[in-house]
Amino acid sequence: VVLAIGLASTPAFARLTRSMTLTLRRREYIDSAICAGLSKFKIMVKHIMPNLMSVLIVQITLSAAAAIITEASLSYMGLGVEAPNASWGSLLREGYDYISMAPWLSIFPGIAIVLTVLALNYFGDGLRDALDVKIRADRETGGGNGRHFDSGQEPADFFQIRRRDDPRYTRRVV
Repeated sequence: VVLAIGLASTPAFARLTRSMTLTLRRREYIDSAICAGLSKFKIMVKHIMPNLMSVLIVQITLSAAAAIITEASLSYMGLGVEAPNASWGSLLREGYDYISMAPWLSIFPGIAIVLTVLALNYFGDGLRDALDVKIRADRETGGGNGRHFDSGQEPADFFQIRRRDDPRYTRRVV
């Protein structure tokens, strides 16, 4: 069952990898690296892979969370892992028969599924923030894209409405 779920999600990874690689290939720093005489392998390792890895890691963690929910759902319906092997879905199903006498038989596997899926999602988000080249560059230069307030700007100041007549926020045409 787990192998089938993994094989079913493989095309999504292939499409994501291809589309991100094609997008990154059109960037100016790739053209600069080609003009500098870097080989295709060095361009791939130094420029494309670091930008691609953060997206793939987030996709892996989200897919793992979805795979856990899918496997638990299939096992709950009786289509998943066979009886001698343990599965959270089969534990939920067995506890359903005794829900009025022993509700913890269903509550604890359900809580385990929810906590595991949430932990995987937060782990993936944290890894994306740690590995994303753009966010790392914004932190190092003091710039920001609105997500991080490392430059001393308070979140309340960031969301204030800008006035049109304020010269600090008007666009200058040269």
